[in-house]
Amino acid sequence: MIENNIKAILCKVASMGLNEKHLGKDISEMYPILTDLNDKFGVHVCGEGGEYESLTLDSPLFKNRLVIDEQNIIMHDNNEFAPVCYLDVVKAHVESKDGTEAKPIIFDYNYDELDGNYTPTNEKLPTIENISVRTSYGSGGSFNCIFLYALELQSADDTATILLESLQDGLEKINRNMDDIFFCNIYMRNMNEFQDVNKVYKSYFGESPPARACFQVKQDTSVKLEFYITNIPRKTLHVQSISEWAPACIGPYSQANQINIFKEVDGYEEVVKLVVLAGQIAIDPPTMELDSSIPCQDQLDLAHLYQERVLNSLKINGEYILSNIYFGPEEHVDEIIIPPIVESNGQVNKFNVQNLPKNAKAEIQSFIVEGVDINKIVQEHNIENGTVVTTTTSSEIMSVIHSNVSLLDNNEENFFSMLDYHLNLNKDSLIHQLYLSEEYANLFHFEEEDFQYGTCMVITINQPNTIVFQTIQFHM
Repeated sequence: MIENNIKAILCKVASMGLNEKHLGKDISEMYPILTDLNDKFGVHVCGEGGEYESLTLDSPLFKNRLVIDEQNIIMHDNNEFAPVCYLDVVKAHVESKDGTEAKPIIFDYNYDELDGNYTPTNEKLPTIENISVRTSYGSGGSFNCIFLYALELQSADDTATILLESLQDGLEKINRNMDDIFFCNIYMRNMNEFQDVNKVYKSYFGESPPARACFQVKQDTSVKLEFYITNIPRKTLHVQSISEWAPACIGPYSQANQINIFKEVDGYEEVVKLVVLAGQIAIDPPTMELDSSIPCQDQLDLAHLYQERVLNSLKINGEYILSNIYFGPEEHVDEIIIPPIVESNGQVNKFNVQNLPKNAKAEIQSFIVEGVDINKIVQEHNIENGTVVTTTTSSEIMSVIHSNVSLLDNNEENFFSMLDYHLNLNKDSLIHQLYLSEEYANLFHFEEEDFQYGTCMVITINQPNTIVFQTIQFHM
């Protein structure tokens, strides 16, 4: 706040070392005093323990400033060690800043410095054309997953209502409730209907909603939903106030959900953390708008920056990436350049979608773990009907498995043999996502019994001769 020239004064004190003489002082004046009190008595420098309250008079975001003309000091409790007193503003006025416009702080850095040594990829990325979500429940220890879709209804909000009512019933059957949901994917047929869905969605969640990602794809119904659930208590980061460090939530979701899993090692209790981040796009935090003129890679750099700041607020090391999924519209997705640290550490998937919230050019969806080692192994399996190249990124909590399949003969028998091979190889998986090129989707037809383990989602992609399996396993 001080570095960004925010003018805020103390308007109430209630702490050892603070008294009436500190009321009305700017936080820049108070900073050395507060750091000294923190060292001596553990006083929170930001007043998060109720040590003081502040009043903001001016900010780079303000077009006008607030000026106090008359004030009184009210002593509420004249305690010898920690008096409680506050500033009573009797009269104040708003003063023009001579036409100075509010300035977004977040863009005061050099994009080139963020780019680092990224190298472009020549890989042609798949395009999601159609998603067929089967309504199913999967259980894996302390975790569950539910995929939901409905037949076409008259409106997106009606569809969302049906899905969420079904979700509540489904959760009750597995002894879970809405508070146990820690992540949601929303698939929209038309992003213009997103606000209608948002209103319905909000009515089903309380003050600590799950993290969430949303994108528009070609599909036969207006809304499809995917939920991850756990009975392990979770911590949420749900900032709704306008700030400059990262975008506030623009809907009923949290920036991040953190699940702490405790384990005993050599007689001591240690904590393993799983952090699921909401989809990050390049919204300008002060204005909550997205500048469409910003190039795709710069938007992606901003999304990475916000991701880093959310993790820093949770005191999580962002190097422990288990999975990063990148989404981008077809006209921009080839411009997405992934940072080397992400490429080397975690599981990376990239997909074309039709549209993103606020017409963003890139979005990131991430799973982070801390407190355990992450192992990344690439294996090639040559079997009778083709080849499977599998990349497994694993930890004690969760594993993400990504398999690229080369099918020798395009016949149904060989395809289902390969499908059975993959499913049997990953029987413990809670979530299966099958990405198929359009010709395979037209050749091979699925029945619900084809998927024997966990919940399954079939996605048709615009990538010739492509079969990709992605599975997620939870180990706790």
